[in-house]
Amino acid sequence: MRRICCFCETWASGGIESFLTNVLLHMDRSNIEVDIVTVQIMESPFTSRLKEQGLTIHQLSGSKKRWISNCILFWKLLKTNQYDVVHLNVFQGLQLVYLQLAKWAGVPVRIAHSHGSGLRKSKLRWCKLLLHKLGKTCFGSAATLRWTCSQQAESFLFGENAAELIPNGIDVERYRFRADDRERVRKELVLTGRFVIGSVGRLQFDKN
Repeated sequence: MRRICCFCETWASGGIESFLTNVLLHMDRSNIEVDIVTVQIMESPFTSRLKEQGLTIHQLSGSKKRWISNCILFWKLLKTNQYDVVHLNVFQGLQLVYLQLAKWAGVPVRIAHSHGSGLRKSKLRWCKLLLHKLGKTCFGSAATLRWTCSQQAESFLFGENAAELIPNGIDVERYRFRADDRERVRKELVLTGRFVIGSVGRLQFDKN
């Protein structure tokens, strides 16, 4: 039985949480024990689905502002649980510090998985970019494997041709076209006979 730690900074309703849920609920877990570790647990549609399957979610300090406390709590968790693999799901370089802690704790397989291609536009974006570059420079070498969801995400965290592409899997049956569902929803939304364009996702800079 191998012990796996899947880390993401915040557990809410974002893309990383969706990716982890889709993968964990559809993979063969008979020979592995998986813990999800996060800095902060918020309201999420994925939590109950995972707990029903016996998966545990560990919260560190509960606040992203308590950076030192989070590092200490993560270190203690690593030493207590003796993980074989740490799968770090991140969108910027400073979060790679958790992979450095895993290296110091003796975790043999340390995966850095890039899920972001940029940072949101804001007044402090220049400062966040500086911390991003500092983090990936100082802690990037702690990864034994580098994964990415896209070429843009690869370039942002690792550079060109530096990671293995892992497509974001979905349950295709949930999205298969059904004519009767189409007509029912069109009637509910008063859209019968109209031309409709639908989009799922956040339309903003860091999502391309």
